[in-house]
Amino acid sequence: MLLQLLISLSVLSVLGLLGLQSVRFSRGAFSLFPDRYLEMQSEAILHADSRSFTAQDDVRTRIGFNRYGNAAHVGTITFSDGRKIYTAVIELGGGRLVFRDDR
Repeated sequence: MLLQLLISLSVLSVLGLLGLQSVRFSRGAFSLFPDRYLEMQSEAILHADSRSFTAQDDVRTRIGFNRYGNAAHVGTITFSDGRKIYTAVIELGGGRLVFRDDR
């Protein structure tokens, strides 16, 4: 009985590991964008100076921040990985990010 349980757990573990290898973990431009955005916004506030960077979106949008961390570019930024389209909306004012997963 115990041997059968160990064998079945071993088989399930091997199948689980094989399935895990086939899963694609995305660390593409969309998943890295929020970290880069907040980093540049924080640096602008910390150094009381303008900062900017280029988003790796579909059109390589240039995003800038003034010395108070307010975004100079507001609007929708679109990222696609071939299968799915992701959007990030930069709102007017403090430059708050809103993420949508439309398609």
